[in-house]
Amino acid sequence: VAETSPEIETSAPLTSSISTTPITDVPASTSTDTALASNLNSNLNTTPMGAVTTSADLSSSADASLSADTSLKMTSNPIPQTSSESLAMDLPTLIEQVEKSIVRITVKSEQGEGLGSGFVVDAAGIIVTNYHVMEGAVSAVAEFRDGTSYPIAGFLKLDDERDLAVLKIEAKETLYPLAIAKELPRKGIKVATFGAPRGLSFSNSEGIVSALRSAEELKHAGSGNYIQTTAAISGGNSGGPLVNMQGEVVGANTFKRTDGESLNFAISCLDITDMVNNRGTKLTAVSPETIPVKISGGEYGGAEDLTGTERGNLLLSQIREAVIITAPFNYDRTGRITDFVVSSAEHTFKERMKWKSIRSSSEVKGSSAIVFVAIYFTLTEGAEEDLVSDLNVHTVIVSRDVDKDGKEIRAIVLDEKGVVGTASIRTVFDGVVSRTMQSGTKEYFTKLVGQYRKSIREVGK
Repeated sequence: VAETSPEIETSAPLTSSISTTPITDVPASTSTDTALASNLNSNLNTTPMGAVTTSADLSSSADASLSADTSLKMTSNPIPQTSSESLAMDLPTLIEQVEKSIVRITVKSEQGEGLGSGFVVDAAGIIVTNYHVMEGAVSAVAEFRDGTSYPIAGFLKLDDERDLAVLKIEAKETLYPLAIAKELPRKGIKVATFGAPRGLSFSNSEGIVSALRSAEELKHAGSGNYIQTTAAISGGNSGGPLVNMQGEVVGANTFKRTDGESLNFAISCLDITDMVNNRGTKLTAVSPETIPVKISGGEYGGAEDLTGTERGNLLLSQIREAVIITAPFNYDRTGRITDFVVSSAEHTFKERMKWKSIRSSSEVKGSSAIVFVAIYFTLTEGAEEDLVSDLNVHTVIVSRDVDKDGKEIRAIVLDEKGVVGTASIRTVFDGVVSRTMQSGTKEYFTKLVGQYRKSIREVGK
């Protein structure tokens, strides 16, 4: 989850306040492109990060209607109450029943270690999680509530469009699979999320189903159907189940938006069932090659790279509103470092570049954009007990454009990476924002402002 919010879940040029939209969790270990990719899959608009414009008015989501025409058709008619709804458990009982089926997934990649969540769907060792939890993984381990852990033996099916992965473990003990709901939940029913938010394993939160939405309605780069919920999710929750009070999985926690309150999303039970039923039998080993960093429709959602070009400068200079989506890193247990970078980003785009935030689809214009900011660490040097890491920030701005045939396309108009400071792993875990991080972050975003102002000057010549 994404913490996706994920902070670009992981903080503009002419007026108003900016919204932060973190996206889903991205393994702490991922590279810049990995983090950005995960966020794009979770929050990309028809024009963004990549990303560019967010479009549905998710703030008024409870009243929004479901959009049709998705890969797995969702009914637009109210779903009748099922007999199972009379078998609802109280929350403590539900937690006791469900938690034994939840796993914390620790992922190791070439850059470090990250985490996500998952859940058992078959006693033969079949686990479902998000694609972005596993992407770029060298290896991964699934840990149960009782401390028992198993290496991920491989995967049976992947779908980066719907951000789902079906994994396999070779368990010796009895497993307790969760039932997957056979139909979409009704708006207003109580649900609970399970996972490891901010690394706090086997946590849960309660809420309701706010709405049922399609990827098309959300202007999502991928596909599938989504359950919008008030049940809180954060980084580390990604891949964990969203469960009704009968203990059935109605979705898998995928991403959240922070340009409003309680805008959390889970890929639906229909999509999960489709993945599980069509998983096949071929087991493929986990590796960066077999589970690569991917983005729906090609890199950055199929956006054309126009950075530094005359056309790119023109599009950048015309941006007047945007949604900020942030990709956090899981090493930041306290969230303080992420919050600092996000706050710096918000100040830059809102106060220095004067961009207006988008709150509803009616505000989306041709100049709308989505700004993705990924935050991650890379190990550099130092003794094992006090490793030193670089804090990296990667910002990508994707604008909307129109091709010669009048078709709307996406275009990358700014792509900037930078090391903004260094810190020991120990201080990172403590959430210490060093002076080098403060000064480096300020210099980094000042450079972005300079590029934006340069584009305006170039267009004005």
